[in-house]
Amino acid sequence: MKLFDKLFRICLMVFSLTFTAQFSKKKTDTFTIQAISSNRPYQERFQTHELTNIEQDHLETALSQPYRYFGWGGQAYVFFSSDDKYVIKFFKQRLFRPSWLLNHLPLPKIFHKYRFKKNWKRLDKLTRDFFSYQACFDELQDETALLYCHLNKSSHLKKKIEIVDRIGIHHFLDLDDFDFIVQRRAERVCERIPRLLEAEDFDGIKKTFQQILTLTNSCINKGFYNRDPYIPNNCGLLENRAIQIDVGRFIKKESIQTEEGQKAEFLRITAPFTQWIHSNFPELLPLYQEQLRKVF
Repeated sequence: MKLFDKLFRICLMVFSLTFTAQFSKKKTDTFTIQAISSNRPYQERFQTHELTNIEQDHLETALSQPYRYFGWGGQAYVFFSSDDKYVIKFFKQRLFRPSWLLNHLPLPKIFHKYRFKKNWKRLDKLTRDFFSYQACFDELQDETALLYCHLNKSSHLKKKIEIVDRIGIHHFLDLDDFDFIVQRRAERVCERIPRLLEAEDFDGIKKTFQQILTLTNSCINKGFYNRDPYIPNNCGLLENRAIQIDVGRFIKKESIQTEEGQKAEFLRITAPFTQWIHSNFPELLPLYQEQLRKVF
């Protein structure tokens, strides 16, 4: 009987700990300070250009206020500034971090190749994603509205900001210690078009289509291939231009340096957007196709 009671208490404790952990993850969207922390050493290859005085002033304005949690994506946790003009994104470091358990378990030789492959995939993802952030800041700043990319630990920022997580806990971060990007906040395409349609602002919709297609052309003409070109969620409108919100999926590709390659890339990116309009706003399809013909 005593053995049964002991086993019951152990099972209850394990269940409670598991439930608490899962409940906590759900409530916080898995965000913790540990989740955005990295011990990665400095890497020169991820260094971005030095800020101009104007860029420095703009960044200072962006970082001189608290940020509140908005949500998460495949790569980062997203926070909006208190004036709703800026976004700061902290990367999910577990995506890049080698598995401690996998690397420390005494695995048989047959699993060594599996361990190597897993480690290589995470290192490759780090390289691809960080090169995209770096390239967007250095070469696509107008197309992405990026104010800053911090891809290495540093000592020059000397800046702390306050962030409030999903459950209302306030954290004070020394930005020199974290990987992050700062971007101007834009209204997503999937939010802008329904809003304009509800207001029957067809001129505004026409301009929105023009701005989106101009953005697409601009990125292609600079030789960038977008690995996640879903315009409704990944593009937004900022004042009188469209910008790329998701900046972690770009690579330079020689195949789109030619005229034929650029045409093919333009069609590849716009095809899902055309289908999205057709499925959700069929009444806007003629207006969109008119702008598509002009740009193409």
